[in-house]
Amino acid sequence: MLKSKIIFSVVFLLVLSSFAAGEVELKLTTGEIRYFAEDVFMLKLDLDINEESGFLGDVYLIVVDPNGSVYFAPEWKQETKTILSNFFFPPSINFQSALIIEQHIPNRTFPMLNEGEYTFAIGIAMTGTASFLDIASCITEYNGEREWMVINEDDGIETSMLSVVEDRMGEGYWLGSSNKSSIYHYNNVIDKKYVILNGSAGAINGLVYDNQNRLWAGCYGLHRYNSEEDMFDKFIPPFEGEGMNYKATISSVLYDLTENAFWLASLAGLGRFNVQEESWFYYTTEDGLLSDLLYDLEYDNDNNIWIASLNKDNESFGGVSRFDRINFENFVFDNPFLTNYMKLGFDSEGCIWFSTSIIVYRNINGDWIEKGNGLQTGNLKGFYLDRFGRFWCLPDAPMSILEPDLLARFEDDLWVPVLTEIKDLGIELCFNMYQDKLNNFWFLGYPKIVIRWGSE
Repeated sequence: MLKSKIIFSVVFLLVLSSFAAGEVELKLTTGEIRYFAEDVFMLKLDLDINEESGFLGDVYLIVVDPNGSVYFAPEWKQETKTILSNFFFPPSINFQSALIIEQHIPNRTFPMLNEGEYTFAIGIAMTGTASFLDIASCITEYNGEREWMVINEDDGIETSMLSVVEDRMGEGYWLGSSNKSSIYHYNNVIDKKYVILNGSAGAINGLVYDNQNRLWAGCYGLHRYNSEEDMFDKFIPPFEGEGMNYKATISSVLYDLTENAFWLASLAGLGRFNVQEESWFYYTTEDGLLSDLLYDLEYDNDNNIWIASLNKDNESFGGVSRFDRINFENFVFDNPFLTNYMKLGFDSEGCIWFSTSIIVYRNINGDWIEKGNGLQTGNLKGFYLDRFGRFWCLPDAPMSILEPDLLARFEDDLWVPVLTEIKDLGIELCFNMYQDKLNNFWFLGYPKIVIRWGSE
């Protein structure tokens, strides 16, 4: 009864503020919480607008939780933008038929943690005013459950996986293995397997699409999926003689849309592959690189390339280089560390992170600051910035001796263990993670296991 009174009061106040109620008629036909991830959820609402209501307005969202608390936050109103924008709640309505609306709301604003019945109301106001034209509401149930899906040997997984990406030209996903030079296609089960280099134990370090939606894989050289022949075409750099495969090994891949080229971290320097010309070029220490032994690449917001590498003057040490396509700027670190644990990542504030086997650094205003608070080790398999702005890392050793964890997020200047229940699903180590277009999260792990976490 209390909840009904609160809902009625909210609706009544909104109607009183309207100077044109009746000209616009709204109806929420369904309300569904499609995805819930600890501190972010995605709400799907189907909104009907009467045929005669050609207008432009701002949209507000009102929520009443199972306890009767009302959430009406002005920051939920978004700035005017095209109605066809994907994933975000369309704030400006000049459309006359059904809309599908999705809204991301941080937990800090709306703590959706309780099971039960939620009421969602939509209010539409004239642009730039708080005078509502009409509102609509619906009720939906949230059961508080998260869905885990485990993909393992029973589904055709033959080895651990390092990379995953959606199949843009069909259904399902592509998976890249940690050895055996194998790429798998997954659509509810593993339905195809491709060995791109026979007799090779190479890892698939990167699955990337070009500007024509063609899938490329980094391994020994680059490999492009040929849909007509249902095979991968090989593009191998022109190294000759002893150590050829070693030099051609690729540990990280970036695609440059403007240049239609790939940038590659290799054991022979910074590689560049021109897709149209099918030509190779390598930058080395002679061009200013800190070392020819590279382990990871990342773009910054200014399209500079950041490179994790060894130090040519003392290969027990390493560092980071920034490349503006003309010059290299090098940052050398004076602590020794294991080479295979050098990883880079950018957080939501645009700060770059660099992990070693001992220390995790964050670059703040040009200064490299130790930021491993909460981590027991600097041995990280990688960093990941999701689309909700949350920054993750994948430790290669337990963060706590008493309770080993596989995943952590950086929150309030501290690395915090998250999703600890993932250990109970059979995963012992996370090599990589990925957020797909449906906002499901994929965790690629050892041994021979892939876990998807989401709602669909």
